[in-house]
Amino acid sequence: MAKVSLFFETLRDISIERYIQDYKIIRLKVGVQFKTTNGWTKPYPAIVDTGAHTSVIPLSIWKNLIHENFGEYKMFGVSKK
Repeated sequence: MAKVSLFFETLRDISIERYIQDYKIIRLKVGVQFKTTNGWTKPYPAIVDTGAHTSVIPLSIWKNLIHENFGEYKMFGVSKK
């Protein structure tokens, strides 16, 4: 179970603006809280990627959540940053 609050962030990319005038990057961001045995977590900032088939939640958050496993999946190629 999760609580979600959405907001938009408008960014500038100077390297793109050299080629395209009035260009804006609009990113949909979210503050998300998860249900734990002790109540709700603090809000965590996240980027909403509407094209992604998988959501990635850091293990440090995931291990304390109330959740049901539907299967296992190994992630590869995710940057540690």
